[in-house]
Amino acid sequence: MGAGLIVLVLAACSPSQPADGQDNTTAAPAETSSVATPASAASGAAPAQAALSEDAVVELVNAAIQKHKLTDLPEQCLSYMVEDNGGKVIDIDVREKHDDSCGGDPGVAPRLFSFKLDRVSHQLSTDALDRADGEFQPID
Repeated sequence: MGAGLIVLVLAACSPSQPADGQDNTTAAPAETSSVATPASAASGAAPAQAALSEDAVVELVNAAIQKHKLTDLPEQCLSYMVEDNGGKVIDIDVREKHDDSCGGDPGVAPRLFSFKLDRVSHQLSTDALDRADGEFQPID
């Protein structure tokens, strides 16, 4: 019985319990994530690939559309269909948005042109430059 009492006393004084009474369970996940980040960078994984959000893809495509004046439609009348299958490229269709402010039948969204975004280099290519043959060409 004395041994059982010693075990209970040792458990109560365990170093896993903070001396100030605060719960330290939130420290473990932070330590785990801070260790995982350098390890993934050291292993050669490209963290930028995981960080490429759909919003970032749309911003890159929209910037190219505006720079090269690929359409006369205002920005608010364009919609983007982003298809990311996890491969080397992300496919983006640029479509007309039909609503009260842009006009047109809201039941349809005609495709204007498409883009492909290389996941690693972020190089864009599009079929908008030569719509006759439909081949994708690099665009900056």
